[in-house]
Amino acid sequence: MNGAWIGNEWAVDWQLFGVVVFALLMFGTSYNLFVAYLGEKSFGYTSLLVVAGTLVTLGAALFLMPLVYVLIILGLFGASGLPMVIGEIVRAVRAREAAIKAMQSEVQYVKEKAASIRGEMGSSTGSGSKQRGNSCIGAGD
Repeated sequence: MNGAWIGNEWAVDWQLFGVVVFALLMFGTSYNLFVAYLGEKSFGYTSLLVVAGTLVTLGAALFLMPLVYVLIILGLFGASGLPMVIGEIVRAVRAREAAIKAMQSEVQYVKEKAASIRGEMGSSTGSGSKQRGNSCIGAGD
């Protein structure tokens, strides 16, 4: 923590403030590249990425203000952010469950369609071209 109490007010070391702001700009730029790299893989975890970035910013604030101020701000961010984190996790779980159900439904449809086709092919009687239709290509047709 840098800065000083002057009477009842907290005085900021503005030179250190500039260094911290520059460091956070560098962090934000590289963190943005990391999030872009994750792309769709971050689905369901975006709020956690925001939390991580916020914690870095609060950590940087420790260089500029007393711990108690940072803890107060952390509590405020926690109160407003926790419902968003929980909500995103719930939405992601529901979306994944819906995707699994859709895939299972598609697999069931394909199985039924394949069984129907096999049934049609198996019930065809006679000889000749229908029988040859079941043979392998290039097997002397």
